[in-house]
Amino acid sequence: MTVRVAERRRSVRIPAAYPTLLADPCGRVLARGRTANISEQGLFVIVSTPAPPPDGEAVIVEMSVPAPNDDTRTVAYSCRIVRRQAVGHLIGLGVEFAMKL
Repeated sequence: MTVRVAERRRSVRIPAAYPTLLADPCGRVLARGRTANISEQGLFVIVSTPAPPPDGEAVIVEMSVPAPNDDTRTVAYSCRIVRRQAVGHLIGLGVEFAMKL
């Protein structure tokens, strides 16, 4: 017998490895890391900081993403930390987009 569980995710996640910076609303850097995946509603970021922002915390996420002509550009979003989990000796943060800055 196979038990099926309904998928709770609202959007498809796409693997992505973009350099990422998390800052507080005043611009102070809280963590640096890389995205693991991204969707329409948010992203999962792997960071190595010993004290990442707590769940519910408002943060600014800046990502360096590919641009035309083999260049990169930085995009910034106002976000909220929605979950965290251990990823080996690193920490994974589930981040929900609030708005593009």
